[in-house]
Amino acid sequence: MLDFFREELLSWLIDWAKTKISYLTKRQAIIRHITETTMRAPAIHSCVNLKEKVKNPHLVKELLAHRSLLDISKDEAIRTFLGEGYDEPAYEFVSQFWDSTNAILAVGEESLADRKAVEGFEAANNKLDNLAKALLSNPTNCEIWKKKLADYCNELAQCYSETAIPRKMTMEESGDLLLQSALLKCERSLLIYADPGMGKSRLLKQIASELAMDLITGKNNSIPVLLEARKWSRQYSNLEEAVAKELLGSTTEESVSLIKENPASYCLIVDGLDEARCDRDLLLAELARFANSDKGRLICSSRFSSDRKRIGIEGASLQSLSENEVISHLRERGIRSPLDVMRRLNEAGRELMGNPLHLNCLIEYLHTKGDGATPRNLAAIYSTCITSLIEAKLDPDCDLDADYLQRELGNYALECLINQEALPCRSYLLQQCAPTEAELIEQMGKYSGLLVIADGAVGFSHTVLQEYLAASFLNSLPDEEVRVFCKNHSRDPLLKNFFVILCGCTASATKQKLILDQLENNNLSLYMDCLRGRMNLSDELEGKLSKTDITTIALQAITTYTNITNRYLKKAKPHIPFWRTLSTPEAPIRMVISYSATTTVAHIVLSEKRPGDDRILVKLSDDKHGPVIKGPDGSTTPIFSIRLSNRPEAHTYRIGALYEGIDCAREMALSMIVDDLEGFFESAEPVLSEPLGMKAAFTEEALRCSRILREGSIGSREYLNLRNCSADELSMLLAEKSNYNIKVCETSIPLSLLPYLVKMLEIGPENHLQYLPPNPDNLTKGRCRVWESYTDETFESWCKTVLPECEKSYRLFIRTFMEEIGEYLPGYADGPFSLQATIIPANENSMLPDRRICISPFPIEDEDQIELIFVENCFYNDSGFVGIEERIQNYIQTARLLGRPGNGYEESILLGSTLLTDKAYIHNEVRKRIQKEVYALFTLH
Repeated sequence: MLDFFREELLSWLIDWAKTKISYLTKRQAIIRHITETTMRAPAIHSCVNLKEKVKNPHLVKELLAHRSLLDISKDEAIRTFLGEGYDEPAYEFVSQFWDSTNAILAVGEESLADRKAVEGFEAANNKLDNLAKALLSNPTNCEIWKKKLADYCNELAQCYSETAIPRKMTMEESGDLLLQSALLKCERSLLIYADPGMGKSRLLKQIASELAMDLITGKNNSIPVLLEARKWSRQYSNLEEAVAKELLGSTTEESVSLIKENPASYCLIVDGLDEARCDRDLLLAELARFANSDKGRLICSSRFSSDRKRIGIEGASLQSLSENEVISHLRERGIRSPLDVMRRLNEAGRELMGNPLHLNCLIEYLHTKGDGATPRNLAAIYSTCITSLIEAKLDPDCDLDADYLQRELGNYALECLINQEALPCRSYLLQQCAPTEAELIEQMGKYSGLLVIADGAVGFSHTVLQEYLAASFLNSLPDEEVRVFCKNHSRDPLLKNFFVILCGCTASATKQKLILDQLENNNLSLYMDCLRGRMNLSDELEGKLSKTDITTIALQAITTYTNITNRYLKKAKPHIPFWRTLSTPEAPIRMVISYSATTTVAHIVLSEKRPGDDRILVKLSDDKHGPVIKGPDGSTTPIFSIRLSNRPEAHTYRIGALYEGIDCAREMALSMIVDDLEGFFESAEPVLSEPLGMKAAFTEEALRCSRILREGSIGSREYLNLRNCSADELSMLLAEKSNYNIKVCETSIPLSLLPYLVKMLEIGPENHLQYLPPNPDNLTKGRCRVWESYTDETFESWCKTVLPECEKSYRLFIRTFMEEIGEYLPGYADGPFSLQATIIPANENSMLPDRRICISPFPIEDEDQIELIFVENCFYNDSGFVGIEERIQNYIQTARLLGRPGNGYEESILLGSTLLTDKAYIHNEVRKRIQKEVYALFTLH
């Protein structure tokens, strides 16, 4: 099919420069014509200010977009242009302007499709569809189809920007760097994901433009088709229709069939998957179907990296601009001393400027406030950017107030975010205000650049600016309306960035508390994102904090600390050191906080609240040192940003660092929770609540780590282990030893704990020794390899005992600690499953002369069925896990279960073998992984 139109395509596009010159010539003629018309307008005796109407580029663009009956009639277009209350002279004047403009634009045009390409207007409509249907139904008119294709590629090619900064991406799976130039050459499908404002849309438009030019010059054989996901469902409901409409201007049965039969002829580029508000699952299913067909290439963009898994393609993270690129861009945009600008920002602020949207808003801020100004936060630069866009374009003689315009646009922005079936802009505004005012608001929105026309519909120019307008409007509503909105919409994943912006731009302490209270109770993960969103760009505090300020912060901190720990960590409290100092885990807590306004250091001590005690006690210090620690000899030592690890109730923070976020009190509370979790993960006590097999493995490792020797049976000295000592013998042996800490599986425990660990195993109802690796079958042979140490039967017998224990340990730990918070860590929500194992015997001639075991989870109906089954090959059997996707999922689950990087493991060691003993307590490997994810959830970065 590509050969069919290649020759015609080249003949239309080889003189692309001439086409561009012709377009510029027409544009200059139109500009001259508009200038002359503007000069003549005051001479027309009319009640309409025709001069101002003709000077408004958005009104003129709308008028010309509808010319020649492409969308609406000439009469309707003129009446829309003039608005209400026009007279006959005005109507006749605009009619003549219409006709003369039409004559200029019509020169050299052969069809409506040609006119559409030259003007750059997207006028897909029923009349054009009917025309395309008539042309395509006749095979002799296939030349028209080729022209449409050529026009589309020509239009895309003209979007190329030579000044665009080449972007870099990081492949999610491998971590390899992918340059924009390399992306153009490779053939694989890819999802590019990044935070809002990172330039995903601009990058995809640039890629589409370059691919179009490559097609023109013969470097590439696929036609780039650029689609916007936000038009899904509203303008197309399947991919074939969308491609047909973009390429052919038609969604007739014939044109759709033509696209469907030739998927390898085009590269599908879909921008903004996160902006598809209606039937988003259907869109992702359509894209997955296209990607799985292996017939066409797919490039998408989204805020969510998880979309790549739902589609089944590779993912790449779009990198931020480097600091050198940021400085260069500041200099190009006329900012003097860009290095000084960057130095005035804190570390978080400089990092935020790697986002192109933030950077452009900062430039607008500096142009408005002066190069020496330093913004406090992103909300400030969004606000300045939007205000400058409005005020720079707002007619001073216009009756429309800039604040009122922003409020009404914010009202519509919020409606579009939460309502998938939102009315068109003007229709929505007509419900709020008079027709003349609605028209003026829409015109000024377009004029400012906040609104744009796309496919005949009015929408916002950038999603982030829309989110800020919506957040600013919501902030202006009464508290109760804000509370209800947050309660109803805080669990919508598509509104995540909106809530981050909302929290960042909320100045009222009361309203901010109201919003965060709702998030804290309804969506913990979003709450964390809002707190660590790092909206602030500078280190400057909001002035000197008074005792009242510190008391307010402390009260909110203890409230949040109590709320989160009670809601999400109540099952972990018995294992957290601080709670063990209280009479009960539900005991009321008292906070004593010492604060120095000079050093901004806060030293916090938590304790149990006794009758008559205040819940909060604040002590202020105005000296240079701030809070101090008193030594036993009476000496004092200043407290800086340190953590007293031997006192779980004590916490020390520098308020200046905490204040980089949006809510100091809640950040302080979360920091205390992180400290408590650290103590929990370092405690040996959770290990003692594990199944017997894991306790035996932990104790065996503890004995080995003690490095203590005892007299052997034949006079030799040997290391301690569960088989050669009892708890009583161990107590006597340690009586002469000093009590020091040893580290066991990343857990620090005192040496004196060892006899108690062994005694707990001895008095238990089961034989704990069965969980230790059996003695090698060739124990008397001396030096040997692992593959000789055990027969397959011995090895299999022990695996049947220890591997189910690993599974139990994993399950028990998840239930103990993660059950309530597991909703926010979806990686720990799988199961229940049994284990299937395959033992691969080893021999002297094999490449890997070690016995290997591969394990695969096998889904079951309930946990009573959990068992270990040995099969010939656990990845190719009757369990149903036969496809590549299922096998990959098996690998992932097994790695999580066993704490290993792959689907199996192998051992190789001389002089006998401990085999799996060094990794038998899988629980601790899982614990470290969970610890990282919990820290990522609670830690403020």
